[in-house]
Amino acid sequence: MISPVIPENDDDELRQFHYQSLVVMLHSYFEEYLRCVVAVGAFWKAPQLRAHLGECHQDPERFAVMPRFEVAQHAQSRVAFEERTSRLKALFVVLVGGSPFPDQDAEDLFLDFVAIRNLIVHNGGWPTGAHVNTIKSAALVIVSKTIGDSTFHRFRLSREFIMASLVTFTNCVGGIESLIASDPAFRL
Repeated sequence: MISPVIPENDDDELRQFHYQSLVVMLHSYFEEYLRCVVAVGAFWKAPQLRAHLGECHQDPERFAVMPRFEVAQHAQSRVAFEERTSRLKALFVVLVGGSPFPDQDAEDLFLDFVAIRNLIVHNGGWPTGAHVNTIKSAALVIVSKTIGDSTFHRFRLSREFIMASLVTFTNCVGGIESLIASDPAFRL
């Protein structure tokens, strides 16, 4: 069996499928990294985390007596993006003393990445006109065809977007690791 060569043209269907596959994989890896940081933080900063979760859930007594592994599970469930990044950032401030994002541009790119991943996974990679304004990075969702009053959209992911995302994730990991390294609570 001969495997296809992925053309260099970013508009090629195979290249777009490749980019979409990378988005799903990279999102999974980065989200799992964030969840691992939260699990480690739950061990080293259990009292602070209990107080934070108790305040968020308006039930401090429940979290005060909850076994540590359950506290970690609750904290890991906050590695989500329903409220953009506010819950995640608040959690990371408690655990490592700062945001997981080095700046607003990194946060915006990450949110675009999450939105694209969600469209791939939950909408079969079929964006609509409603998604055009939710993604800030330029030209990632474009018009593919208009038939009568109906307009159809598609992704136009690019090598530049994938590379910028990789650089952003690397910078985020580096920033988180620096925060952990400078926090005396994480020392043995």
